[in-house]
Amino acid sequence: MDIIVTTPKSESKYSRQEACEEISNANDAESYWFRTYSFEPKVNKGDKIFFTENGFITGFSKILCVERLEDKEKECDSTFRIWKGEYIMKFNTWTWIKEKIKMKGFQGIRYTDNLKDWKLKAMLSTY
Repeated sequence: MDIIVTTPKSESKYSRQEACEEISNANDAESYWFRTYSFEPKVNKGDKIFFTENGFITGFSKILCVERLEDKEKECDSTFRIWKGEYIMKFNTWTWIKEKIKMKGFQGIRYTDNLKDWKLKAMLSTY
């Protein structure tokens, strides 16, 4: 099931730094972005994770996997920041959405199947 997440304004600088590094490592099968969660997201390999930033859905990645974190934390290889959580979602592709889709930011995860806005749901299903 595809999901939507928000990149908080306070994290935009870091997410861009991580993105630049990951894009430059695109041919490295070991390289990936990640998000940590206190719960197990209901997604599968190949599902999409859409990102909202500054009021718009700007792009998406394809999910590699969700794994349980033994140590309940993961260090980012780019920023060396520690992210806490019981689960880690990994993804390693990036596709920009040419015509940004308006969507307010929010906390947590939104599953696209549960969206009430059918126009938004229809737009996202084309990617």
